[in-house]
Amino acid sequence: MGIAPHSKISHVVFPGEEKWLLAGVRMGQAIAVVASANTIRELLLIARAKGAIGLALPVRLINCCSALLPEASKSELGHAAGLEAERLGVMEGRDPTEAVWDWRVLPGAQGAAGTDARPGQSVALGDTLKLVTLVALPRRLDDEFIIEGAGGYSPSFEFWRFAANHGEGIAVWRELGCLVAVALRKGQVVCAQALTDDSLTPTVLQEIRCMHFQLEAAGILPVALRVVVYADVAEAEAVAASAALGLPVEVCPREEPTFPSHPYQLMPNEVVQAQAAARRSRARWRVAMALLAAYALFLVGWIGWIRAVEEEVRTLDRTLAQLEPRAREAKTISARWYELDPVLDTRLSPLATLLAVVECLPPEGIRLTRFAQRGTVLEIESESRSGQGSAQFTSGLQKKLTAVTWEIGPPRPNGTGMTTVSIKGKLNYAPLD
Repeated sequence: MGIAPHSKISHVVFPGEEKWLLAGVRMGQAIAVVASANTIRELLLIARAKGAIGLALPVRLINCCSALLPEASKSELGHAAGLEAERLGVMEGRDPTEAVWDWRVLPGAQGAAGTDARPGQSVALGDTLKLVTLVALPRRLDDEFIIEGAGGYSPSFEFWRFAANHGEGIAVWRELGCLVAVALRKGQVVCAQALTDDSLTPTVLQEIRCMHFQLEAAGILPVALRVVVYADVAEAEAVAASAALGLPVEVCPREEPTFPSHPYQLMPNEVVQAQAAARRSRARWRVAMALLAAYALFLVGWIGWIRAVEEEVRTLDRTLAQLEPRAREAKTISARWYELDPVLDTRLSPLATLLAVVECLPPEGIRLTRFAQRGTVLEIESESRSGQGSAQFTSGLQKKLTAVTWEIGPPRPNGTGMTTVSIKGKLNYAPLD
């Protein structure tokens, strides 16, 4: 919701030593006057808090003294204003570098080299007071742009204050050692003049009266208008000035600027709540991203552990493949010992001799049925399904146990399909028990 016409507005001036000022204006009404480069965001916040700038309402920035503003300052102000306007959501997706700051020179402000910056030239603000506009203003008289009249005029906060609260009449205020008189009609400047003194002397009153007569004769200002003086003027002096001018004189002492502790205090509750919701949303996003990062680290660690386990399994498989032949061999030897258990008397048979005999057994197809040793005599009986197995066994005994004289009996069938062979051997030395 905007500011009602002709309503008294609260103004905020932010301190700063910058050369340029910015004033926010809507429908001819001042919103705020702030220092330029470092406080553009505050100006936009205040304008938005007062309802002058909406999410869908574009902002136009007009420089009414671009002939005097350095290119570096233009770039700095334009870039800062564009970024802040975009962050506040007043651009609706438009490119801030192209659509926000308009450096076009208004009529009468053409002279980049100062050709038109002289008395007698005017700047018609026109529709710049009817839209949401940020106007760059010179801060000092020696850097001013001459608007109209025999003297100089530097727009200041009093001008915007008068335009907002009255809109028509003559405003007088003191600026840098002298008085300035500005005539407005329907919120537009029609004449501005720097007066010759800093108080309401007869000469100053005569200059104001001449300005009024000229505008009245031209039909620009009506006969009945008010003169508003923004200065510390005694009541008697104001009464005398009213009598000399023949016009009502209203004295408005200069208001001290107010400095809020933070510009967000000027924002409506809806905006504050929206910003709080945005902060909560950002906090939730940060928590979600932290959880996601922790989950990613967990996945990386878990995958690394799985790969380590797989590598260990492969190592064990290789070890098992290497041990498997030895396990089969041990199993075969164990089975042979179990076969010998019923026929052996280890108390009478030295193990060394027994091991030598067992090593001569073929892998399969033959088994021992009797083994005994009495002194130096060995008695062995074996069974096999074929004579070849028995022949292989006896051949092994003769080759490996050369210290024994062997007597091998003929193979004889035992009625079970097996062939039995009786073997006797005599040791050539006495065994060690």
